[in-house]
Amino acid sequence: MKALRRNPADILVVALLSVGALSLSLLSLAGFDLISDPFGPLMVWSRSASSAVGLVILYQWLAQRNRQRGYVRVRA
Repeated sequence: MKALRRNPADILVVALLSVGALSLSLLSLAGFDLISDPFGPLMVWSRSASSAVGLVILYQWLAQRNRQRGYVRVRA
């Protein structure tokens, strides 16, 4: 069986998805926003982090949809 190799983009996607899921869970359960609270008044950084998490979620959703439709990314 061939081992799956991950590229750095895949690792970044998994990390951002994990942070996003943890942040949403903490926000709904404890009222603590994991993304914006550490940055404090630096709204640009917190909005950037939130946007990155949202884009990663969209990317994963589109990738999953393409896999279900049978589209396969060919690596040269």
